[in-house]
Amino acid sequence: EIGIRLFKPHLDLYEVTGRKPSQNPMESWAVADPFCAYMSKTSRHEIGKTVNSHGFISTPELKMKKEKNTIRLVFLGESSTAGTGVNLHDSATWPWRTAQKLKKATDGNVKIEFINAALGGYTSFESYGKLWSRLIYYEPDIVIVNHGWNDMYYFEYADSPFTWRNKFDFKKSGKFTLI
Repeated sequence: EIGIRLFKPHLDLYEVTGRKPSQNPMESWAVADPFCAYMSKTSRHEIGKTVNSHGFISTPELKMKKEKNTIRLVFLGESSTAGTGVNLHDSATWPWRTAQKLKKATDGNVKIEFINAALGGYTSFESYGKLWSRLIYYEPDIVIVNHGWNDMYYFEYADSPFTWRNKFDFKKSGKFTLI
């Protein structure tokens, strides 16, 4: 036991499983979401950052129901897509700039709308949750995904919850043991 306490990192299982509140550094700009871990507060305003009434960062206001002759793009990703790694002005984010270039290329024949559904810290897991739980109702025509670093970090530790399970050992004392 002494070796474990000295050399293994401490994990508070009550905190990890949500039974005990922890310090949440994202509390000022995010709210919990059951399908994608967290989403941006609509009242969040940083330098040049806006969040529309639907909770999408750096996205112009739009109606949920798509109008005729409209192509709607959805961008999924992490802070580089949201423009929050270094706080970029809304119009400097690559989803905004992509939509502007497409608008110019269509010469007004088609209306181009976009949703920046990215947030800092998201992995493909959170993006997928947001896509199937919310974004499908916005009728996207094209979904563009940009994930990398956060997925590498997340999946390095993804198996750790499996080590917290209880196993009944009949051969020993008949008690549950943590493996």
